[in-house]
Amino acid sequence: MYCSNCGNMIDDSSFFCEFCGASTNGNKKNLFNEASPKIVPAKCTNCGAPLEVNPKESAAICPYCKSAYIVDQAIKEYNVSMSGNINVGNAVINVGENNIDNLIKRAQEFESNSEFQKAIQYYDRVLDSDIANAPAKEGIDRVNRCVFLLKNANKAEKSYAYNSAMHFFDEILGIYPNNRNAITGKQRVRMKIENYIYFSTNGYYSDSIILTEWTEGLIILKKGLLLFRSKNNNLHQLCAMSEVREIKPVLSLSGYSYAANYNRVIQIKHSGNKVLKIRPHRQNFDKCLQLLKDAAQGNYPPFK
Repeated sequence: MYCSNCGNMIDDSSFFCEFCGASTNGNKKNLFNEASPKIVPAKCTNCGAPLEVNPKESAAICPYCKSAYIVDQAIKEYNVSMSGNINVGNAVINVGENNIDNLIKRAQEFESNSEFQKAIQYYDRVLDSDIANAPAKEGIDRVNRCVFLLKNANKAEKSYAYNSAMHFFDEILGIYPNNRNAITGKQRVRMKIENYIYFSTNGYYSDSIILTEWTEGLIILKKGLLLFRSKNNNLHQLCAMSEVREIKPVLSLSGYSYAANYNRVIQIKHSGNKVLKIRPHRQNFDKCLQLLKDAAQGNYPPFK
């Protein structure tokens, strides 16, 4: 064993150090025994604090951030930060100043997987060694641009600015064609656009030449479609707005008169010579007529 005062090797049975005279008190806790575990430097994998660990242990708790960490990984983290070397299998790869390409490749890999924070960290390490490194600067600009676009896309989606959101997602996919957030975001917004109801009102519709045969329900305008939901909750597609040839108000005799014997209805010619008529509630008649005329031209009101 070793003296805890001067560090010289002494006999295990000694009660006093023969070199400095310090007492051992028979307490093994005050001695450096050759069988004591080897302590090595490490670095917390969560907060980056410097640590001293027993490499024979599998895991431990960081005294600074109270997070659990894998001892082997903490040792590797320290070695990489100090020497720039990382062990991969049986090989040692240098990622220090002499091999910046490896750092760039790691950063680009994280970038392609949308792990932007890690990508920035590796690009920053490149710039620490080479402040003028063009690929690292371009990578950081690219990542920051994508984060900015993603933030604006999500903000636009939440505020019903669906067209703007689609534009932002498309721009992200122009930078990262496989970006999961942009792909799923675009799909989500497309579904919202397809299901968005621009206008709905209670009313009647008829596709019969007999003007008194009407079906009561809800008139619905969606993107490219005019729909009707009957009182028994059946949803019918009346026509595709792209196939509309003419929309005009006409007068029609009706058994469901609001105040007079004649009521205004909207007559729609579509798909060749097919004709259908809808009679929205009279308070919404003019608005419905204008919206349908605009939709037939491919123009829709803003989302809200």
